Amino acid sequence: MRILSILVLFMGLVVPTASVIAGDVISPTAVNSSYQKLQATLTDGRYISLSELSSGIWAYDRMPAFENREVEARHQILNAYSMIATDEKRSRATRQRIEGKLKKALSLLHKHHGKDSFELASYYQDIGQLYLKLASLYPALPATMRKGQKLFSKASDLFIEQYENDNRQLAVAMLGIVNRIRHERYSGTRQYFSLAKKLVADLDIQTLQADIDYLRGMNAIKHENYERAERKLLKALEVAKQEQAPDNLIRRIHAGLVIAAQKLGKEEMATNHSVAVARLNAANAEKGMQAIYTEALDYSQALGQRTAWGGVTVEFTVDKEGFVKDPTFVAGPESLKTVALRTVKNFRYAPQFQGGELVATSGVRYKFEFVDVRFRADRSVSQNYTQQQQGSWD
Repeated sequence: MRILSILVLFMGLVVPTASVIAGDVISPTAVNSSYQKLQATLTDGRYISLSELSSGIWAYDRMPAFENREVEARHQILNAYSMIATDEKRSRATRQRIEGKLKKALSLLHKHHGKDSFELASYYQDIGQLYLKLASLYPALPATMRKGQKLFSKASDLFIEQYENDNRQLAVAMLGIVNRIRHERYSGTRQYFSLAKKLVADLDIQTLQADIDYLRGMNAIKHENYERAERKLLKALEVAKQEQAPDNLIRRIHAGLVIAAQKLGKEEMATNHSVAVARLNAANAEKGMQAIYTEALDYSQALGQRTAWGGVTVEFTVDKEGFVKDPTFVAGPESLKTVALRTVKNFRYAPQFQGGELVATSGVRYKFEFVDVRFRADRSVSQNYTQQQQGSWD
C-alpha cells in the first residue's frame, strides 16, 4: 500500500469529492480514502480548486478519537490542508492552528513508525509541501519555509538510504521528490538528478529518462535558459512517446514546451503544444481549460509608494488556440487596470474540447492576488505577493 502511495507520480490527478465523509461520523476508512486522494492531488505540485473543495469534508474543530495514530495523523494533515485552502483572511490565529496540526501529525507519525522509518518518507513530502504552501501565503515567515525544506531533505535522505540498501524498487520514487522540489523552487536537486540517472541504468526503465529530461527542462525554465529548456523538453517528449509513457507525463512535457516556446517568441509552436495538452485532457475525460503559461503582475510602476490590498480580477475569452481575447477589468485598484489587461494578454491556455472539436470559452476569470503589498520610497517591494487563478491555488 505504501509503495503504491509513493509511486503516485505516475498516476493522474485525483480530486477529492464531498461524498467521502458525511455527517459527524468520520471512519478510519474515510480518512484513509481522503488522504490517498490528497496525496494524488499534491504529487504533481498542483492543488484542487477551492470551488471543488467543500470545507465540511475535513475542517472539523471537534477531532474524533482514533485508535490508530497513523489515521489520526492523516486526519490532522487533511484538516490542515482544508484550512490552508479556505483561509482567505490570512489570519495569524489560523496560521498557528495550521502549524499546530502539522506539528501534531509529525509527532503522531514518529510515535507510530519511529523517526528513522522509511514509511515516513512520503509523509515528510506531503507535510513539507503544506509548510511551503503556508510560507508562500505568509511571505514574512522564512522559518515556515525552512520547516518545509527540512522535511524535504529528510525524505530525500530516506530515499537515498533505501537505494543504498539495494531496495531499488522503492528508490524509483526519488523522482517524486525531485518533481516536488522543482515545483517549490528548492535548489538542492543536483544529487537527485544524478541518482535518477543511475536508476535508469540499473532498472532499465526508459520512461524515467523522459522524466529526468522533463525535470531538467523545467529547471532550465526556472533559470530563464529557454533554449536549453526547449532542447531538453523535446528530447523528453520523444522518449516519452517512444516508451508509451503515461499521458500525465506527456501532458506535463507539452505544457513545459508551451512556456519555453512562448518565452522564445515561437507562437505557432506554443499553440501546437497548447492544443496537445487540450487533446490529452479531453482523452482523459478532464473538463475545463488549463492555464499553462501565466505572468506575474508588475504593479510597482502603477502603484508607486502606495499600498495595495486584495487583488485584481479580469475576465476574458480563451479562443480555440488558447489565446486570451477581449480582456475586461472586473475589480481591483483602478490604477492597476492597464497593467492587468496588458499582462493577461500574454497568458496561454489549453483550450476546451466539445464534441471532439476545439471551442472558444467566454467568461473566464483570473485573479491576481497579493497580500499586504507595501512599497518603500525607492519603489522596491518590501513584501512579496502571491497570485492565483480565481478559485484555485495555482
